[in-house]
Amino acid sequence: MNAPKQNVIIGNPKITIFMVTALTLHAQTTWKYARYMKRPGILLDRDGTIIVDYHYVGRVERVQLIPGAAEAIARFNAAGIPVAIVTNQGGVARGFYYESDVHIVHRYISKELALHDAHIDAFFYSPHHPDSFYPEFAKASHDHKPNPGMAYRAESALDLDLTRSIVVGDRPEDVELASRIGAHAVYLGATPTTLDHVPFPSLAAAAGYIIRKVTGMSESGFPEVSYTNPVNYFRDYIHELNSILGCIPGDAISDTCHTIMDIFRNGNSIFVAGNGGSAAIADHFACDFNKNVNTDTDWNPRITSLNSHTALTTAIANDIGYDSIFSYQLERFATVHDLLIVFSVSGNSSNIIRALQYAKEANILTMAITAREDSKVTRLADDGIIIPTGNYGLAEDAMNIIMHSMAQFIRQSRMSREAIESARF
Repeated sequence: MNAPKQNVIIGNPKITIFMVTALTLHAQTTWKYARYMKRPGILLDRDGTIIVDYHYVGRVERVQLIPGAAEAIARFNAAGIPVAIVTNQGGVARGFYYESDVHIVHRYISKELALHDAHIDAFFYSPHHPDSFYPEFAKASHDHKPNPGMAYRAESALDLDLTRSIVVGDRPEDVELASRIGAHAVYLGATPTTLDHVPFPSLAAAAGYIIRKVTGMSESGFPEVSYTNPVNYFRDYIHELNSILGCIPGDAISDTCHTIMDIFRNGNSIFVAGNGGSAAIADHFACDFNKNVNTDTDWNPRITSLNSHTALTTAIANDIGYDSIFSYQLERFATVHDLLIVFSVSGNSSNIIRALQYAKEANILTMAITAREDSKVTRLADDGIIIPTGNYGLAEDAMNIIMHSMAQFIRQSRMSREAIESARF
């Protein structure tokens, strides 16, 4: 059952398979990096990450791509990021299938991905398992995850910088592998792990975040082509929105919710502000929290939208200047340890910046929900959420979804099960 030790050329002359302990499939790719420069890459688990985990997938008939996985890999390819599979295949050691079956499955996965203009640059597998009938497979293996052997093979084969790479998988051992090689972890598992990771429900949902993490840039430039069919635009718009939401780390949502809840517990006030569509979101935020959280919980939130006092804001704008419409109100209404939340797509609105500057001077906590990671607003705020898109509609839709999900989560967190079942959300 040992794999032969020779090179084999199959099918497309651009594809070479190296039959060593791990199977390597290298397809020619145009990289955005210099040829001999170490580069970050993506190390993907296989079963449960790109194909459905049917518990030991050793036959082509059992291969089923997880929805959106092929498209996610195509996006990694388009961004010029090397992609490798690192997978434990203990089914070989336990006699469920042969190493040759692993090679066949990997060739089949490659063909299926090609139908979506996607490819894997290298496949690595470990055929070991402690319960093996075969002594050569029962021994402890440096390749078997969470041991780092396959990652080091990928590093050598693809000229990777593992410390700037990302390990993606649905099991705790994938997260542990990332820890051992100094890489970043994206966890797709349903079972919580105490190890550091960024959780996502699927590879498709994580794709935008992964690309931004590896390249330092958002890929979103929607729309990039001209549309003639409104239905097609709608469907692509929804797909893009889902992708953007998938880029937002769960920790950012969690931290924001818990900060707001701490404000309620301590009896402090929250002030919200924005311009244009973001002003409407700020008003909506104040409405939902003041009405629903106040109605259904023992908290009495005090939330003020700095956009809602039309007479006051226009008077400030006319007599003092538009840049002062938020900071002026904060000076008169806010106190130490209150919270200011700003919504800003551009992240560079002068009145938002001035409000954050005053808040910092007055020891008022600040959070920014914005689409610009490199903006003045982001640098001034104590914390916040980045929405990686330059499309204003998509950014504002994401803001609304974030706002609604937080409002509903906080509301139901203080309600009994019976109250939740009878309430209207």
